Amino acid sequence: FEAMPTLGGLLRTVIPESRLPRDVLDWEIEGILEMGVEAQTGKALGTDFTVASLLQEGYEAVLLATGGWDAMLMRGQEPNLD
Repeated sequence: FEAMPTLGGLLRTVIPESRLPRDVLDWEIEGILEMGVEAQTGKALGTDFTVASLLQEGYEAVLLATGGWDAMLMRGQEPNLD
């Protein structure tokens, strides 16, 4: 699930195309999708779905890769600086 309308996250929106050409990024993403990874764009955690709803739908595991929007701790978590 990707909140943005296209896959690529910060690689697409922050890194200048002169440093990471979009055709290269698109090629890499296509390779990942060809391996069987399924993606849905325009779906935001907490708005369109929750971790609990994904588990109820039958997902066996959930990986939250939240990007670099803001540094924050999940509720009840302490930073591990080791």
